[in-house]
Amino acid sequence: MLVAGSSNQVTWYAAIGYLCAFLALLVLPEVFGSMSVILGAYVWRKERGNRGLLIISLGLVCLLVGIYLTSYFELGDLLS
Repeated sequence: MLVAGSSNQVTWYAAIGYLCAFLALLVLPEVFGSMSVILGAYVWRKERGNRGLLIISLGLVCLLVGIYLTSYFELGDLLS
């Protein structure tokens, strides 16, 4: 059961979840990827739709790719 006005709040949480997933590729993947997964779980619980699952899976993929890219570039800097 949704309260009037909470749909707008869930939309904002979904937008912030997408933003955190994108930021996980560039900056602090552990923090922003985790935030994206948490916000996706909240959206999934409130909406009962597929948008939350999309945010969760996108957050996990961006988290893993961000960790890989961060370690790849940091190791490259250390070796050269």
